[in-house]
Amino acid sequence: MGKEPRAEATAAAATRAAPAWGRGLDPAAGRGASGGDASGQEVPARPGEGWLERLQALATPLALPTDAAANGESASGVAVAELELAAGEVDAAMALAEPRGERLAAWLLAAWAVLLFRYNGGEVFFVGCRWETDPDGVWRPVRVQLDGAMTGAEVAAAMEAELASLPQAGITVEWMCRELGIGETEERHPVFQATFESIAPEAGDFEAAANAGEGSEDVPAPDARLLWRRRDDGGVAGAIACPRRRFLPSRVGRMARHFERLFCAMIREPDEAVARLDLLGPEEHARLREWNATAAPHDETAPVAALFVRQARETPEAVAVEWQGRAVGYGELDRRTNRLARALQARGVAPGKVVAIAMERSIEMVEAVLAVLKAGGAYVPIDPAYPEARRRFMLEDSGAVLLLTQRSLASGTEANVWDGACLCVEDLETSGVSDAPVDTPASGRDPGYVIYTSGSTGQPKGVVMPQRALTNLIAWQVARPDFARGGRVLQFSSLSFDVSFQELFSTWASGGTLVLIDEATRRVAGALFEYIRDRRIERIFLPFV
Repeated sequence: MGKEPRAEATAAAATRAAPAWGRGLDPAAGRGASGGDASGQEVPARPGEGWLERLQALATPLALPTDAAANGESASGVAVAELELAAGEVDAAMALAEPRGERLAAWLLAAWAVLLFRYNGGEVFFVGCRWETDPDGVWRPVRVQLDGAMTGAEVAAAMEAELASLPQAGITVEWMCRELGIGETEERHPVFQATFESIAPEAGDFEAAANAGEGSEDVPAPDARLLWRRRDDGGVAGAIACPRRRFLPSRVGRMARHFERLFCAMIREPDEAVARLDLLGPEEHARLREWNATAAPHDETAPVAALFVRQARETPEAVAVEWQGRAVGYGELDRRTNRLARALQARGVAPGKVVAIAMERSIEMVEAVLAVLKAGGAYVPIDPAYPEARRRFMLEDSGAVLLLTQRSLASGTEANVWDGACLCVEDLETSGVSDAPVDTPASGRDPGYVIYTSGSTGQPKGVVMPQRALTNLIAWQVARPDFARGGRVLQFSSLSFDVSFQELFSTWASGGTLVLIDEATRRVAGALFEYIRDRRIERIFLPFV
């Protein structure tokens, strides 16, 4: 929704003719606001007149962050945190409001509504309003509808229009429940979870006023109440009150500080989107920086292959990969890929060079990935199931210097889609090649893989991932408290999907066993379940669907 239509609509609503209660009696000026016209004469109104239609479509209840688990059901009473707005801040608000035909109450309500929106995320909800001259138990529910793109001035104009259009006589919660068919609840206020209440000076301090309106056995108190009054010096004194059984006093205190900052921010920047206004104080910003200080020591020079090599030295006899009854240990896989890496280096594979891998799921496929990385190169997976045009594009666009494939594919497919060097792993002669450790020339700055996007929005795009980012990812993953080292991991993903890298190297970096699966089994839910059960799989990387 663009700003212009909304601004025109709210401005028009704010300046239209309003009931006498809405304009003649301004609670922000300390005057009564119920049942009178501009001359102060009583205007009789029938109970509930004009309210039913406004309340027919009740909004989703507010779901404010609470501390119910910390407090427990035994907590009672109200947690109250006082707040204040200096006279200068109120004067600045009035300087914005008066030329627009708005009252201070509209700006205070706007700041409260925005704060509730920021806490809750809901765009439509009700706030129960009450002025100091209203009888006990009488409310005027105000419907709030906003989004984060609205400016503070737009929200204030909308609140002014809503206040101005309210029926003259307020209504009780009992009336609302009866007329709207709302059942009683022991947990939440049945109609609105937040209030906006103007408090008379004779009502005493805010603690007393908050406890006086704590609720009853039949109707629980709202979750968040904003109580306020004008001070003699022109400022505003107020408090936020919340039931202790749901809110810790510390949270209520933060809410009060957030309201003060938000109101002042809306006055300073009335044309700024409310979602962008800062709620937090210096201590909260410092706490966020502390919580997000997650940097950990990490060797950015180490290549990806070192993750496997380190584990192979520690547990050479442990099984690194299983496939169709065949098990290959870490030591054996290390030696086999050392020979293959040297053979690839002899064909020009080096840091910065890309090797395409178009192979069906097999031990040879994962050996090819590891060998390319040991040789210092980067791999680009080419799914043999992709259309020929897509495979050809990826081979050409990636700048691959070599295509590794299998005889079963090369005879009829891969050899025909590319004019570059194509090598079948079965034909690669490594019998006379040393299996001693390879001095991998790559560093963390060199590319580790090139994986292409789906191309659903156009031409597929190759994403080049540096090796330091990949080693950092694996180091983070295996250090997680819930990560079980040495587990049996299903190699479920296509090599062309980036999570396949995590399947391989989070397993190998933690001494686990990579268990391969054929395409037919992985596509049938029942067969997949049996495969997982029979092979005692402990970890699977799957998308949430």
